[in-house]
Amino acid sequence: MKIIFHEKNQAQLLRAQNMNELVGAVNQLDFVSPRPVIVIVGGAAGIQEEHRQLIQQSLREVSDIAQQIGGIVVDGGTHSGVMADIGAARSRGKHTYPLVGVAVESLVNWPGRPDHTAENSAPLDSNHTAFILVSGQNWGDEVEYLARTGTLLAGTEPSVTLLLNGGSIARNDLQSSVNEGREIIVLAGTGRYADELASHPPDSSFYAFIPCDDGPRLKKEILRRLN
Repeated sequence: MKIIFHEKNQAQLLRAQNMNELVGAVNQLDFVSPRPVIVIVGGAAGIQEEHRQLIQQSLREVSDIAQQIGGIVVDGGTHSGVMADIGAARSRGKHTYPLVGVAVESLVNWPGRPDHTAENSAPLDSNHTAFILVSGQNWGDEVEYLARTGTLLAGTEPSVTLLLNGGSIARNDLQSSVNEGREIIVLAGTGRYADELASHPPDSSFYAFIPCDDGPRLKKEILRRLN
């Protein structure tokens, strides 16, 4: 199925009710994998204005890196927070890498959806190229699916998770990435959970902390993990 946002923006839509179906959904995506994968997690609502510009600049740099390495980016897919920002960065840069959103189907809407009823829903971001919609009733029910999607898409290639800002769900996102064996880069200075972690770093080799205004170091650390 295709979602038509407008004339130039269309996205593939697939569904997965369990982890076995997720494997099948990933295999149906309209691009070739395995490829290096960047998983982006963090703030949706609740990002303070003082952090917005720093987050957007960081994600423009991440988008450039994904394009450079021929990678794939995976996130939560809605038109909010860091997910909208990476979509905008991809569009502004005229980039062509796949941008895959993983979201709870009952909580999202898109143009022409006939059966949408949830009051606390969010629109899917029109700059994404594919969505995998999963079962659940609450925000956060997608966490394990999102983390596993990054692993499945990477296959034999490396992957990394980036945290920018974030609230309570981001804690589970990071734990799910660790469960998948994926290293995490926390962008300090982006607010909320990212800054909380940076001020009290966990004693774990999975985590690295980088100031969000240090673009060269961010690029170096991502490439070190993905090359």
